[in-house]
Amino acid sequence: QQQSQFVDKGDHYVFATTIHESKENKIDINTQNGVMSITAKIIEKHETKTANGYSSSSSMRMYQESMPLPKDADEATIHMAYEDGKLVVSVQKKQGTSSAKVVPNSKPIESPKVKKEEKKSSENNTTLKRMKVGDESSVS
Repeated sequence: QQQSQFVDKGDHYVFATTIHESKENKIDINTQNGVMSITAKIIEKHETKTANGYSSSSSMRMYQESMPLPKDADEATIHMAYEDGKLVVSVQKKQGTSSAKVVPNSKPIESPKVKKEEKKSSENNTTLKRMKVGDESSVS
């Protein structure tokens, strides 16, 4: 069962999605007024060899989900990576009231390729992050 909530991991929160790993997926994460929204274009390809030949099919679906961030989550530290073939979003907890610090014994989720474009607007406290998550190796 998928739960639409962040799980407290001590110094950070983790949110597991149902999005399967694919280097063709296009995923955007936006945060605004304490709410995180995930929008994804998910490409799935299936190939089958039969006795009479070969068949290949692909499908595209859209995924969108919004959920409130925990009150002590630092929006600037949102990170995406694939774990066990599924997309996982992590966000560090705020340290104090001024700026975020990385706790020495924290284990942030690492991703082989994450491209970010960040735009901040002081007018409405909005952070937009465009991230592409990909892995050079194939999943077995």
